[in-house]
Amino acid sequence: MIKIGTTNIYLRLGAEEVKAAYVGSEKVYPNSSLAVTGALAFAAAGGSQSLSIAVEAGQVWSLSGLPSGWSASAASGTGPATVTIAAPNNTSTAARSGTLTVVSDGLTATCTLTQTAGGKVYGTPSVSLTVADIPASGGTVSAGTVNYSQTWTWNGVAGSGGTLTTGGSVSYSAAVSAGSLGTTVKVRTKIGTLTATVSMNGQSASKAADVYQAENRIESGSEEDLWNRRITPKMVITAQPGSIAANGGSTTFKAQLQYVTTYTSGSTVTRYDTAGILARSSSSNFTVKSPGTLDSDGRTFVFTVSASMNGTTSARSATITVYGAAAYASDISATVSVSQTGQSNTATIRFTDLSGNTITEIECASDGLLLASVPVAAVATPLAFGPGNTQFSFRVVPSNSAMEWMMDAGNGTYFANNCGSFSCTTDGTICYPTMAAGGTLRFTGQQEFTGMFTGAAGASFTFYVRYTSASGNATLTVKGT
Repeated sequence: MIKIGTTNIYLRLGAEEVKAAYVGSEKVYPNSSLAVTGALAFAAAGGSQSLSIAVEAGQVWSLSGLPSGWSASAASGTGPATVTIAAPNNTSTAARSGTLTVVSDGLTATCTLTQTAGGKVYGTPSVSLTVADIPASGGTVSAGTVNYSQTWTWNGVAGSGGTLTTGGSVSYSAAVSAGSLGTTVKVRTKIGTLTATVSMNGQSASKAADVYQAENRIESGSEEDLWNRRITPKMVITAQPGSIAANGGSTTFKAQLQYVTTYTSGSTVTRYDTAGILARSSSSNFTVKSPGTLDSDGRTFVFTVSASMNGTTSARSATITVYGAAAYASDISATVSVSQTGQSNTATIRFTDLSGNTITEIECASDGLLLASVPVAAVATPLAFGPGNTQFSFRVVPSNSAMEWMMDAGNGTYFANNCGSFSCTTDGTICYPTMAAGGTLRFTGQQEFTGMFTGAAGASFTFYVRYTSASGNATLTVKGT
């Protein structure tokens, strides 16, 4: 091109445009020029920069070679120009480069294009934390349920990345602990705070959550539950009765009407119904005072069982049933067995002089056989006023004061007035038996005897004890004391 004034003139040979013409060694055609910016460097996030194209006025130019995804504000033009080159966000970790080429009137110029490697930019994590309550029974909370998310971009360009919900590292602050509430009724209460920290991709964030201990309440076993029969109380014998002696007497036993209160914590408390406890006996031989008497502890009822003398050698017993006095506990019961011993199958009779000095002591058997023969000589001294006559004095002491016993004194035995409480008739100062022929006497308890025996000094007093009924004057029945 030859520019003359404002007119561009092109040389042709026929139909072909002349590429160049020279005068000597000096090029005279075309007289075009071309220069461009030599290099453009872009950040990883991309952006725009200006490419300067210097040509002669009226000189046509075009550019090519932009990397994929890049753009130019103009791909061709006439005359000098400034073209805006735009590089996109580099979403890879590799650097980019390329060469842009501008062509004009057979002239060529290039611009080197570079872009730094892309990189991911991570935001601060968003964290949520929920924790379970510490149970009323006590425990420790050292962790919870953590949810988190983290957004990221390429090179900080919004919308160029995504969101992560995994891959983070979770740590917790010191654990929060609480002991059992036991039987303390308490509403849900804040105990402390637990903090979770999530760390990921060089960023971290924390979230705190309040830790509570669950409510502790009565789950079952309230007084209302008792009254409405939603729980079943229990009758408990806390002290067993003893045995009543054969001679009669009393014994005691103790009972409690218990029910159990259970708390959310799992703790239980035994409580006591003091509305009253009644008792009944299965045998008329035993009487029980009902209702029982509340003991000093305020929860135990004491019952007294009594029995009169057992007149047999066999033990006897009864069942005492205790049950609740209140309607809601009338069918709650327990039983105890109370017993009374029978009379002893043996008894001891001790023979003493009137001063209490023991002459002899003999244990009777239960077979009703001869118990003892005490020689007259052991308790007597001959009388000076009559040959063959013997004066005696002695005391019989049975071990059981209610025992009935017999003494066969034999014919010719006379007793003084202080012979005891048995029946006799008095003839002057002599008392003699009238209960049975042959002088068989029946006694209970301790007796003293003084008198005279009109016979040989070798005679004896004979004693009998029998435990079972038999016929004849030799029958002795042991009665209970």
